[in-house]
Parts: sequence; structure tokens; C-alpha cells
Amino acid sequence: MHNQNKISFLSSLVSSGNMPHAMLFSGTDRKAKMGISLGFAKFMLGGTEMHEGDFEEFFETGCECGVCMSVDKGIHPDLTVLPDYPVSIGSVRDLKKKFAMSPFASYMKVCVVEFAETLRKESANAFLKLLEEPKGNALLILIAPSRSSILPTIFSRVSEIRFFSSINMSDLIPEDELERCNQEIEVLERGEIQEKFAVARRYDLKNKNELASLLDVWLMRLRDKFYKDDSANAAALAKRIFKIKSITGWSNASPQLLLEKLVLDSE
Repeated sequence: MHNQNKISFLSSLVSSGNMPHAMLFSGTDRKAKMGISLGFAKFMLGGTEMHEGDFEEFFETGCECGVCMSVDKGIHPDLTVLPDYPVSIGSVRDLKKKFAMSPFASYMKVCVVEFAETLRKESANAFLKLLEEPKGNALLILIAPSRSSILPTIFSRVSEIRFFSSINMSDLIPEDELERCNQEIEVLERGEIQEKFAVARRYDLKNKNELASLLDVWLMRLRDKFYKDDSANAAALAKRIFKIKSITGWSNASPQLLLEKLVLDSE
């Protein structure tokens, strides 16, 4: 199973008794990060005695206990998932109030922040209080594309687990779109400025989620290219894309302007 080593590592953390109270799941494979974070939330909320103390086996075999079913339905009182894009100050304040209280049905509280890279300004400052002064048994799981996409003050207070996607892009994207993606990457890496702007103008992005989806596809393509030929150009472009992704949550600029900024930054 892909990411088996991450599951084994989490299992060893539980067994050792050295669980950090805050972790960063980084990498481009958002589906794997969310799946494992929710699986780990089920395991921790149920308690190691209920789930026999082995997260690796628990994750592989699955479970249909009341705790796991309530997590699947999104109704477990001690689990909070923040799906905001960007994460709002109001959501963080609500989380702080919830974490200030004792657990309702479990021995601990768990929060999964789905877009931690969008924690900025007021929301980041409020979230830092949770990281610095956790009350009682609490676990915070932050999900982001990379360590560089979150604020240094936040990253310094979490333990990072890195995920890499094993998804074959041809299974997700039609062949003609994949070929277009490959051509766009080539232009962004080596093309003239006029060609790069032409790539940006192919899109009419309505919201930041559309921009994030496009950038994720480009990042997956660059990852494959980098692993194949260790391209310095691919690595540099990926770094610029991560930079744009990191500012989408707090910037007031339109998605289209952010895409054009990526083009300018590649000059």
C-alpha cells in the first residue's frame, strides 16, 4: 500500500507514548492525507484499548464501531474538521472555545485543518495559541502542500509527516488534457514571455478553488518529471507554484491575476 510507511510511523508514535500534540501532513497527495488523518482521528478518539493499540492493523482492516461510524457521518462531538478555504478567524475562535472544554464522548479532542496553508494574519495568530497552549488531551492535524506553504511560526510547533502521490495522472485526466498540461509545463519552464502569458489567458478562473485545482495538476506533472530526469527547471517551477498556492488564502487578488503573477515570476 502506498504511504504504508507513514501509517507504520503513526502506529509507532502511538506505541511509544511520544505522540506530538500537533502534526503537519505535507505533500501533494491530498486524498491520502485526508484519508489517513481521518483514520487516525477514529483510532485516537476510540482509544487504543478499543482498537487494540495497533493503528497499522486498524487502518488496514477497518472498523465499524460507533466511534468510527460517527466520524464517517461527521457527527462525532470531539472531532472538528476545518474545511475553510481560507481558514477564517471565526472558525479558529470557535475551535478554541471547543478545545477549552472537556471532551464529550472520548478521552481527547481532535482537529483536522484541511487547508492549513491558508492560515494567515488573525487566523494564524489565534491558531498559534492552540499550538502553544494545548489544553488537556488534544491532537491537531494540519494538512498543507509543503512545509514552506505554512507560516514559519506554525511550522516550528508541529511535527511533519511528508506524503507523496502515487497516482497515475493518466487515470485522472483525459489524454488530450494531459497532453495540453505537458505542453503548458514546457512553456512555463522554457517559453518566451508572450507564450507564458498565452498559457495564463487560456483560463478564466472564477474562484481560488479552481486555481488550486489547476496548480495541483501542474505540481503532479512536475513531480513526475522531476523524478524522471531530476530537472532543475521543474524543481524551480514547482517552487514558484507552491509560493502562489501559499498566498491564495489571504491575498485579495483575483485567481486570474495570481496565475499571471506565476507567469511573471517564471521570468
